[in-house]
Amino acid sequence: MLRLARLGTLALRLLALAALGGCPERSPTAPDAGTSPPADAGRPSCAPLPCPSGATWDAARCSCKTAGVAGSGGVASDRAGAGGSRASAGTVAAAGTLSAGAGGAGSASECERDSDCTLLTRGCCGCPPATRINTVVVAKSQLEAARKQQCPAGQVACGPCAREEIDPLAPILKAACIDKRCAFLDLRAAALSECKADADCKAVGQGCCPPYSDDPSEYVALRPDADAGVLACFPIPPCVPPQAHGEPIAYCASDAHCAVRRREMASGKASSTCYSPTQNLERAYEPAAVGCDCPQESAPLCRSDATGRKVALLCGDDARWVAVEDGPCAQVKP
Repeated sequence: MLRLARLGTLALRLLALAALGGCPERSPTAPDAGTSPPADAGRPSCAPLPCPSGATWDAARCSCKTAGVAGSGGVASDRAGAGGSRASAGTVAAAGTLSAGAGGAGSASECERDSDCTLLTRGCCGCPPATRINTVVVAKSQLEAARKQQCPAGQVACGPCAREEIDPLAPILKAACIDKRCAFLDLRAAALSECKADADCKAVGQGCCPPYSDDPSEYVALRPDADAGVLACFPIPPCVPPQAHGEPIAYCASDAHCAVRRREMASGKASSTCYSPTQNLERAYEPAAVGCDCPQESAPLCRSDATGRKVALLCGDDARWVAVEDGPCAQVKP
């Protein structure tokens, strides 16, 4: 009876999320680098911008969105054509380089080194992780002009981003200089992360400052001998020394590239048998299955297990993952 009551509460939360269309709640008094203001905010609204193939313009959020993908973090379409090699800027950069065809000047993509390039949110708002749908690559020398081009309205009010559990197999995009052009580099598809065994992988902080927790979103898994120069920041910002903390698990994934996943806990203790978005998904619907701990602000998820079966996950009232029928997976179009 307790489990039925808990699932009833989760169902109500899911219906409320669907009624909002999955968009974060707006805060008209909290300017950020993200979403567009309400119509009566007294500021100009953002103008529609060209979106990549398979994406549509979302006027309410002032950004491009992936069509027909819900609850998956928008990573499914981003894997297509990832390339990952640094051999050709034409194939790697085509989807997101700021160029004349995308409404910008071709000179905006010229560079000599990786540090000459950066990622920029497409439109006025954006939530991590970066994808080819929500992000473009620009040269730092043209950054201010590119910002005005992507968000003509200037500073706008933004709501908070929903917390989403990152798919370990999702692309990890960085800006790189390839053939003197700024382009996307997917670290998960690049030679930097190729592996044959778990011992070939090491978790490395991907921010300008060192990681401050064991959250997988702060890391990328690379070969121990990989040149991680693309992760370097210039100039190096002042960083607060981190306190002692653990690291996520670096492993060789099914695509023969390194990945990172959370060290799962159940009731605060390490567990290799509980299920989560990154562990034991195939057991999620078993009667005796136990969900791993989850942050209570986690967004509903739809993930595929090793057999390709869709698994709908919600973070329950007891801060543990709960597998439900349909739920967020019902929003995903085939």
